[in-house]
Amino acid sequence: MLTLVQRLQRNSFWKLIGDGSRGLLALFFILVARHYGPEDFGRLTILYSITLFATIVADLGLNQLVTRQIAAGKERAAETARGFLALKLLTVPLWLVVPAAAWIMGKPDHGHFFVLLVLLSLAFAGRNLLEFFGAIFTGLELIHYESALKFLAHVLMLAFGGVAVLLHAGIYAAGAAMLAGYLCGVLLGAFWCHRSLGLWPLNFRAKEISQLYAESLPLILMPAGLSVLTRWDMLLLGYFGTPAAEVGWYSASERVVGALGMLSAIGSAAAYPVLSDLHANDHSNFLSARARFLKTFFVAGAAFGVLLMLISKPLTLLAYGPAYAGAAVPLAVLAMGLAFSFPNAILLNLLVASGRSWDGALSVIAACVVNIGSNLVVIPQWGMLGAAGASVLGQAALLFAGLMLLRGAPRPAPVLERVGG
Repeated sequence: MLTLVQRLQRNSFWKLIGDGSRGLLALFFILVARHYGPEDFGRLTILYSITLFATIVADLGLNQLVTRQIAAGKERAAETARGFLALKLLTVPLWLVVPAAAWIMGKPDHGHFFVLLVLLSLAFAGRNLLEFFGAIFTGLELIHYESALKFLAHVLMLAFGGVAVLLHAGIYAAGAAMLAGYLCGVLLGAFWCHRSLGLWPLNFRAKEISQLYAESLPLILMPAGLSVLTRWDMLLLGYFGTPAAEVGWYSASERVVGALGMLSAIGSAAAYPVLSDLHANDHSNFLSARARFLKTFFVAGAAFGVLLMLISKPLTLLAYGPAYAGAAVPLAVLAMGLAFSFPNAILLNLLVASGRSWDGALSVIAACVVNIGSNLVVIPQWGMLGAAGASVLGQAALLFAGLMLLRGAPRPAPVLERVGG
């Protein structure tokens, strides 16, 4: 029987390999940015942001919920997985809305950008399915399976992207490379899950599905709101007529911050199944672990933020080249937000693990109001620098709101004792 520390160490190791492979995704975007230039990369980023936001909404928050349910009751893992997969299949029609909605909102100005749009939509659908299978393995604390799936997908994506660059293919090839990488991961994930648990026959039970829909609402709002915090500024930059090259600089700086922020995502994801188990079966240890996690993540985020501010200029030139020198200043501003985004990662997982998803959703909504309101004021005046400042302010608002709600009494929330059985 492993101790709490041993479980966290094991989970963190495999999460570091799996989620750390997103560094390969960052390299993929650096490759695309350097090859296609700031203007095409800026347009790609706008379509990417719209498609990502629509995809998060279509997911219904099921991936995070399936991890919690399996971690809290591993003896019912097969039944739980079948119930969630049934609900996932019921959401398939929502994926058809994504390309149409993104086309209306994005209004691409060249025909081949519509091809890119469709490819990105399919790629994100594939990524969501891959993460669904990974969430099942995370709940079982068999995270080495999830890590293998993500690592494979990102390696193949980078390899396909390299081939596209060598062949001098158009910008749409970036979307094709993403789709191919995620598709391979989905096929392998489906095979492993079926071999481990047996995903057939599916359980379409109306009562349990309605319960899932009820609890999935805050889990939709949280990732959708987080997408607003990290991506909506890109859309507003385009809306207010910011030059495409400047949007590309800002996107490049966000990629660097996002890559470093993966450390907090890895740590919080490794802790999530353990926290869910502790909350269900050992509440006193859950409370003591909660305080330690929040302090540790805050100190780590502040330290990384200071470091990134100090090396923002040489790092930008090294990663992207002289054409992206303008990204150094927004990168330094965005680095300040790491002191807030790091503890935010574990804070939201703490709330969900303890059945307080609505508190997490309310925190994110409050942060979105602050972020969007700030962006509407500062972007017309200061462009990408204003967007960077508004992003930091939004992360700070999320931390403040989340801590205030965490200290209060829990809000009533639906409790799913079993899913699919």
